[in-house]
Formats: sequence, C-alpha cells, structure tokens
Amino acid sequence: MLESYCVFVRDTAAKFVTEDSLNDARVDGHAKQQHVQSYCGLPLLTDTGELFGTVCHFDFDAIPFAPSEVMVLEDIAPHLVAAVLAGDWKPVLPVAPAA
Repeated sequence: MLESYCVFVRDTAAKFVTEDSLNDARVDGHAKQQHVQSYCGLPLLTDTGELFGTVCHFDFDAIPFAPSEVMVLEDIAPHLVAAVLAGDWKPVLPVAPAA
C-alpha cells in the first residue's frame, strides 16, 4: 500500500489523479513515480463514511483521463463496497501448494 498511489487516496479519503507523474510535484520521490505515470484512484467508503479501500486505474505511460473515465470509477465505487460487504464478491486467493 505504501508503495502505491493509493496512499494518497487513503490519507485524504478523496479522489487522487495524476496524468503525468514525472511532472507532478505531489508525487516527487514516491516509489512508483518513474513507473506508474498516470493514476486515478477513489476511496471506497461505507454508508457511514468509513474508508473501506480504494479503486483505481493506472497506466505506465502518461495519459490524460477523460472526465467520463473518472465518472465510471465514481459510479462503480459504492457498488463495489456494497457487493463486498454483502458477501456477493469474494476475491480469488492463491491456493497454497500441498506440503
């Protein structure tokens, strides 16, 4: 988590967008600045406003985000929280090899 831009979303519980990390002073010195050059992340908040996690889109190249692309993340964020809390979605976890 600390080596991703999600830390900016977590710390502010707000949307964080960088379209060109190499020219964005907000991420100067960040571990992923040279690798993840564009990022759009939003907080996943419960009904009570508690930070549940983040959802993001990123690219290794500097690309602009269209407002409609950001809106897609904004639209799906509450549905992701609801699905996870309802138990409708379960992550696929790797299976440990037999001993």
